[in-house]
Amino acid sequence: MRKPNSYYLKWSTFFSALTLYTPIVPLYFLMHGVGLGTVVMAQTAYTAAIILLEVPTGALADKFGHRKSVMASALIGPLGLFTVLLWPTAAGLFLSYMLFGLSEALESGSKEALLFEGNKADGKRNEFKKHLSHILSYDTLAFAVGTAIVGVAYGLYGSRAFVPLILATALTKFITFIITLKLHDVPTTSTEFQSSNMWHMFKQSVGYIRNNRGLRNITYVRLLTLPGIYVVYSSYQAYFVANHVSPYFIGFVLTIGGLANALTMRYAHRLEEFWSLDKAVLYLNVLLGLTYLLFSVVHQPWLLVGVYVLLQAQYNLQEPIISDYANDRIDSGIRATVLSGISLIRQIGNTTTKFLLALSLTSYGVSGMLQIQAGYLVVGALLSYWLLVRCGCTYKINPRHHAARDLVTE
Repeated sequence: MRKPNSYYLKWSTFFSALTLYTPIVPLYFLMHGVGLGTVVMAQTAYTAAIILLEVPTGALADKFGHRKSVMASALIGPLGLFTVLLWPTAAGLFLSYMLFGLSEALESGSKEALLFEGNKADGKRNEFKKHLSHILSYDTLAFAVGTAIVGVAYGLYGSRAFVPLILATALTKFITFIITLKLHDVPTTSTEFQSSNMWHMFKQSVGYIRNNRGLRNITYVRLLTLPGIYVVYSSYQAYFVANHVSPYFIGFVLTIGGLANALTMRYAHRLEEFWSLDKAVLYLNVLLGLTYLLFSVVHQPWLLVGVYVLLQAQYNLQEPIISDYANDRIDSGIRATVLSGISLIRQIGNTTTKFLLALSLTSYGVSGMLQIQAGYLVVGALLSYWLLVRCGCTYKINPRHHAARDLVTE
């Protein structure tokens, strides 16, 4: 009996996220004479590739198949890693990040669309949140396992571990590709967009986001509740050092936090048993904002580690519920394109937020930056709650209410 796509997506996500490369990037390129500023700047190539390719790759996925797009994403991953090994230079670094960006753009929207359509075709539409929660938990679990392996390998072998770790990451990406071969395409039920060309599909996706009141407001919510994950990942080290946290925990805290997030994410879909979307967004983001505030004022080393783990445990808990609401409003024939469009808007917001938080870090230090992020999340949660109540996005998606989809247009 053929296993459902959700099974293979969980394991492909795990091996894809089992990256043993990311924690050692700065050290590897510094060893080859590339400046730290260049290493940080190279991330802009990654973001630029995603922004430029997000919607076109989504349209291609809707036209030629979500499975093909996910497979292509998995195949490109090892190429970016071999680029790093062959050309450990600034040019090689930028090229590898562009390839990683292309891989992310190909997967974005397509994986979620493949999961949603597969569940719907199997008569398990209402298990989407559960399966997406599990997939996201596999992602963070792999992150926790990967950082632990890197910590042990680097501690034992120092810089000699760099090349084996990069090769091991390429192997995990290749295993991801092998797993994606088991996925199966699911025919979409819509005929409205299937004969459209890519440009027409893109225009239709923009129209969906603009004209569907519920979908438009969900997009606003995504912009108002950006969690600032990667800014914290790149600044907590200095904050720990300044507060005399043991160097051991500077690395190991990511493993503990990743495991905590994997556990909370696995059961995040159950939140809708108690809260509708508006309340989930409000409560989760206010709690995350208050945790940021607590993190900014705590200075005792053990408490600081504990609060950081609590902070990481809360990341992205609203995503399964938000994704369920968004997918409930999107036509099957244009699903990946619309999801990629929403992701593109969020990427632009993420890039802007990173820039502004980096400026605040320079002016106010880590504590000040954390407090600004806390204020942004609390205010964003309140505005999001108001928007969702105003658009009527306050019901729970379940078998009894599934027919009550919000298809209001203006």
